[in-house]
Amino acid sequence: MAVELEMPSPFHDGQLLSDSILPVLPHSSIYRFQYLDIDQSDELDVPFQYVEVDWNTEGLPRGPNGSFINPHFDFHFYTKSQAFVEQEMQCVTVGKTCDGLKTGYEQMRRFLHLPPSSYVPADYFPDSGSAIAQMGLHNLNGQFQYSIEHVNHNPVIIYGSFDGEIVFLEASLTLYAFQDAMMAAKSKDQLRWAVPQPARYAYAWWPKAMTLSYDSEREVFTFALTDFDQHQPLL
Repeated sequence: MAVELEMPSPFHDGQLLSDSILPVLPHSSIYRFQYLDIDQSDELDVPFQYVEVDWNTEGLPRGPNGSFINPHFDFHFYTKSQAFVEQEMQCVTVGKTCDGLKTGYEQMRRFLHLPPSSYVPADYFPDSGSAIAQMGLHNLNGQFQYSIEHVNHNPVIIYGSFDGEIVFLEASLTLYAFQDAMMAAKSKDQLRWAVPQPARYAYAWWPKAMTLSYDSEREVFTFALTDFDQHQPLL
């Protein structure tokens, strides 16, 4: 079982990054696409209610070792309803992130209130300056290799939190990874990465892997969360 998202190719013609139809300016801007509800299955009680995809132009060094510099897609799979995210997870922003002074103590406390450590994989750490409206706080993998080259070709897998709960699972992928998927498709293969697992689970079902594949005939990419396992959620 999997949760799959199809998207048209971001390349206008060919496979070169210069052929991308997506904007790269202004720097450090987020272009958010329409929220999409996730169809629920009778066979699999997936914890995700909807997915939001955005295009981040970046352009300036950011993140560990300044490795978040190239434009990328962010795939956010939310465990909360769209109404909750839009109404509860609000803040006053400066640029992309929340301004603690203008947002106020009580609301910022909700962004900074971390879930139990067992809910996130070992070696993950909170990126304390990454609170974003209608998104939450980003928790990053401390064992991931944060170099520009590695980030270009591998997803940064993020556990998002808000008010003491895991509220989204995210993968950030640059266009280099999409090119890699195109090359893999020539051998009828796909890209596959393991999702770091927590010690205990906040939800009954959780994915162990994610994939990116390309259909050259339709010029469509498919990003998927796969290999769901059932667990006893921590109450």
